[in-house]
Amino acid sequence: MLALVDEPFDFQTGFTELPMGLVEDLLSQSSKLAEHVRKQIQEMQQVKKEVREQLKREGVLRRDGDFGYYDVPTSCGVDGAYATERLLALDFGVAAAVAVEGIIPPSARSYWSDPQHKAHADAYAHSDDTPVILRALMMEFELELAEQAPHDVVFLDGSMATPIILMDQAINRLIEQTKQGTYHALAVKVLEGFPTYLRDYLSISSGKRSDKIWVASPKYSSNREFGKVLQWRIPLDDRAVFTYVLEAGEFAGPVQVQRPARMWHLSPPDENDEVTKQQIEKLINQLTSLQVLYYRPTAMVPAMRLEVPAPVATNDTRLAMLLQAVKHQCMTPGVMEPFPLYMADRMVKHIGAAMPALRQNATTALTEDGIEAFDMDNVFFSLHGYRSESGGY
Repeated sequence: MLALVDEPFDFQTGFTELPMGLVEDLLSQSSKLAEHVRKQIQEMQQVKKEVREQLKREGVLRRDGDFGYYDVPTSCGVDGAYATERLLALDFGVAAAVAVEGIIPPSARSYWSDPQHKAHADAYAHSDDTPVILRALMMEFELELAEQAPHDVVFLDGSMATPIILMDQAINRLIEQTKQGTYHALAVKVLEGFPTYLRDYLSISSGKRSDKIWVASPKYSSNREFGKVLQWRIPLDDRAVFTYVLEAGEFAGPVQVQRPARMWHLSPPDENDEVTKQQIEKLINQLTSLQVLYYRPTAMVPAMRLEVPAPVATNDTRLAMLLQAVKHQCMTPGVMEPFPLYMADRMVKHIGAAMPALRQNATTALTEDGIEAFDMDNVFFSLHGYRSESGGY
């Protein structure tokens, strides 16, 4: 059973590995956090009424009840993770994505009896590029699961722009490797999946399908779309402000997504591929037209940042469908995000913890060849990480 709330910190065992002097020093300085929080709360209490009145004047503060009742749509959440272990002469890399069905309304049918997934695990020669390329593969997996999901509303973890940022980093590394003649073995798999990645990304970010909504819901964001447009004098990001300002059932927006300081970019794997260049240009145009709204479905959760394509944000019927899905998936106390995203995150983030078991399985496979075939000391060191506690054999 997964814990839905943070467990109290055990002061008897939580600091056992730290020197007592260091613990006392850190505890004495932690009071600074309380001072910063106290100051922020006081500032927000002073400007809360002012901000709410400004939002009303601008016509961007509304309630979910304004749209009437909409049947609870089915939904799912998609999240991914990757992990790399540095072994003696190899990098052992794992990338995976998981899609989890949300809480099913009584009137709806379940599409998935089990979570869906895509995964890859293999070993490669030592390279600083391995984690970067694994992240790109992870994004290909996430987008494929999200695009193929049969649900009405599909929640994506992170920003809608995250896939292009991570893929651009990987493609740039691959282009540089090609120039140096040191192609990473994992690159072949990433490049094979690139056309599907681009097709799925274009579909998800366009919002053209009237029967489906893809929404990105990042847990962390420093963006200030509302703060800049409305010239707020408080230096907090929008999500923090709206958590203080919005009441249960209220939402603000939509407004156009904030453009990054460095405009999104994605190099085509083949610089001579004009068709891919045009698709990438279309993708970037769709990302710049994305809309943002903040919604606080219940008093039990903070304001949620929701990034959606313009056709969703400007259509009241589709907006009602989205808000109803978010609200229905945020009824579990202690879970401060849509439930399927929470479950997908909890599942996939355990990949790192599973790495020792995967290495143990590899060790077993080697020992099945017989002790005479391998020096077991070499097996141990070859499959052991650089840290003393990474083994456990």
